[in-house]
Amino acid sequence: MEGELLDAALELSQQADQQVWWPFVGNSMSPYIEAGDMILVQHTLRPVRLGDVIVFRCSGELVAHRVVFVRKSGSRYIYRAKGDNSRNFDMPISQSSILGRVICVRKNDGIISLDKPRNKFFSLLLAFYSYCAGILYQAIRIKSSLAAFRPE
Repeated sequence: MEGELLDAALELSQQADQQVWWPFVGNSMSPYIEAGDMILVQHTLRPVRLGDVIVFRCSGELVAHRVVFVRKSGSRYIYRAKGDNSRNFDMPISQSSILGRVICVRKNDGIISLDKPRNKFFSLLLAFYSYCAGILYQAIRIKSSLAAFRPE
């Protein structure tokens, strides 16, 4: 039943410019988006931009993470996303895998519009910080694994 409900919600959300409120679960985007916050997801046909928080399906679950890297390959775009509070990058995401873009976050004390210029700028800064933190974490992990294999 839960899978059928999710599929129905996804189908509705994929109509152009349709907006759907979904509850956010987990702490991967904390403190910007926290468990219990509601996110307004809009399905849009426009290309996703650096700093956007996107919703996509990964291993049968919905994930909302920030786009930290965009690469154009021919006429297609490939995105790398990462939770603000996550160490690792998500697998590369194609435009067709994206279900929507988070445009608002409803918290206990009000609504935050991610489309306001000030919040777009803040999202870009978070994307840059998150990307750098992810690269640094990968470098440390690689260095640690190489040190483990160094002959004595």
